[in-house]
Amino acid sequence: MSTPLEALHEAIAEGLAHPHPGLRSLAALAQASKGYAIRAFEGDAPGHVGTPPWKSEAVARRNTILARVRATSCRDLAEQHERYRTRTWPTAKRAGRCPHEAGTTDALLWAALKWDDSRLSKKQVHRILSSRPLGHPEVAPGALASGP
Repeated sequence: MSTPLEALHEAIAEGLAHPHPGLRSLAALAQASKGYAIRAFEGDAPGHVGTPPWKSEAVARRNTILARVRATSCRDLAEQHERYRTRTWPTAKRAGRCPHEAGTTDALLWAALKWDDSRLSKKQVHRILSSRPLGHPEVAPGALASGP
């Protein structure tokens, strides 16, 4: 009888060798997050064990997309994001392809939420907008002035 940790390693190895590409992708994701799962299982890091690698990448991609949204302020982008997330996203997320015209604010919000559909605070939006380089064409005058 194998330990749960050995079973995890075996399941990942079987998944990586599986003929179905979807199962191989899931196994690769599990392998990338394996360190996170092992730390959580073994209790090496009591309490919060950090952000799993897949979540970090998803948030980074979401932030890159959101940085392209035209907004007059941090509050404006936070409100646009929350309005889309609560009103349009519940039905739009089922679409395999973006249901909005390319390049529109809704299309960018849809793409960002596909990566991570967490609620954003004004402070988080400020960090996202402030990561854009000075002179970036999407940075509206005074967009960062409102601060978090």
